[in-house]
Amino acid sequence: SSTRSCILQVGVCAGKLCAVANTLTATKNETTADDLSVAEFETEDVHAMVLAMTELMMSLWETSVSLDINLVVAVREKLELNKRKYPVHLCKGKAGKYTEYSKETGVTKSNQSTLGVAGVSETISNSDGTIANPTNNPNNKPITKEALLAEIPILAEDIRAFATEREWAKYHTPRNLILALLGEVGELAELVQWKGDDRDGVTDTNAGEPTVPFDSLEMVQLSQELADVFTYLLRLATVCDLISALCNSLKQQT
Repeated sequence: SSTRSCILQVGVCAGKLCAVANTLTATKNETTADDLSVAEFETEDVHAMVLAMTELMMSLWETSVSLDINLVVAVREKLELNKRKYPVHLCKGKAGKYTEYSKETGVTKSNQSTLGVAGVSETISNSDGTIANPTNNPNNKPITKEALLAEIPILAEDIRAFATEREWAKYHTPRNLILALLGEVGELAELVQWKGDDRDGVTDTNAGEPTVPFDSLEMVQLSQELADVFTYLLRLATVCDLISALCNSLKQQT
């Protein structure tokens, strides 16, 4: 499938996740209606959430393959960038935008490229102290489903540690995370919204495929937005205590 078709499918799957969350919220009484209460999930609720998460994760993986992007490397690179954007001593316990800290960090809207991030497979460590080499693939080509599955618990723990160190758990309620994820899906779609069916005055008849390749800056932006959606999805699964269930569901897709 074309990248645009893949990203449209990401939107479809994100919409399903929102629908599940909204349905669950609507069935709770007024005292819990402001957010999802994981403790109150029924068996069918858990199944619906896991299925929606699985479908979204698979659509993100398929999008990464269409772009020739290693999804795990993209997530780790963005996590390293986020550590620079949100230093612990500046943002601990706060929910502010990174631009509030730009004066101290030097990170602004115009200089967030991960092209300058050190090689993930050589220098980025996992939370357990081992060196991260997600794919053992020096060319950082798209990761297989099986390899992605193996990395999910490690990535989820590293993302959890990042949030915990900054005391963000109080903000990371399920509905907050789903809404944040939805916002990132919108940013991902924005990157390709005018770059397919008609570009440079030439109408493309091949399923909306771009008439010219994405340039290096566009690829970095696409990689970062994919990573953002994936990160929020893993954080949601962690908060809902569904990482194991998600992994089990994904095994059926490999």
